[in-house]
Amino acid sequence: MTISVPNVTVKDSATLKGKENMVSTVTVPTFIDDNVQIAMATTVDLVEIQPQSEIIIPVHVGKFKHGTTVILEPKGNLSIEHQVAGGKTISTVLRGIASYRLMNPTNSTVYIPRRTKIAKSRNYTV
Repeated sequence: MTISVPNVTVKDSATLKGKENMVSTVTVPTFIDDNVQIAMATTVDLVEIQPQSEIIIPVHVGKFKHGTTVILEPKGNLSIEHQVAGGKTISTVLRGIASYRLMNPTNSTVYIPRRTKIAKSRNYTV
């Protein structure tokens, strides 16, 4: 089980001015098999997430063939780096692109740059 809770010290609190909420996540990894193919999912374009909303974005998972079903899980430090939460998502890869869900629970718009690693992906088999 992975628990990620930002720890803000007094000296760092000035850098978080305007960040009304902090994001905490609890993730139970589903990547049990050590022999499974895993790849990082990266943003295709600049992502803009409005305050207190969720969005489904395209992510690049070029390691997987067209038509492959993958499961995507948030990268461990996603909530600390970008103040967003990612959900576990099952998606079909189309020309190296899959869909991924992000949520912004804060009161400010969040921007995630192009080619940012935001999730881990692996083959999904039933």
